[in-house]
Amino acid sequence: MASFKNLKPLFNNSLLEIVKDQNYNFQDEITVSPKHLPEYEKKVKMFLEEHIHDDPEARGCLEGSGYFDVRDKNDKWIRILVEKGDLLIIPAGIYHRNGNKNKMLKTPFIIIVISKQIRSRLE
Repeated sequence: MASFKNLKPLFNNSLLEIVKDQNYNFQDEITVSPKHLPEYEKKVKMFLEEHIHDDPEARGCLEGSGYFDVRDKNDKWIRILVEKGDLLIIPAGIYHRNGNKNKMLKTPFIIIVISKQIRSRLE
């Protein structure tokens, strides 16, 4: 298992247990802010596009807040506010997208993406 920096100080041991139990082996920290994210406008546009993964993914919020949208089994979008200390686990096969662009523009939103596969910062 990879070393998961930044998890223990903010999240309790149950997150580390989930990481181990689900065999997550990839972590990427992303600061969604014009100052810190190269090609910010292009990437925010991509974050807003719905997509799906073949494996589950966990997203932990280290700083700020933002929205994630997920589709339910009836094909309706559900908006979820994620704030510092929150953990969102998106099951495999669920369409999702990062939510409201206006919210992302107001404050830096720092997330950790944890998954079973290496993902580019554009996913």
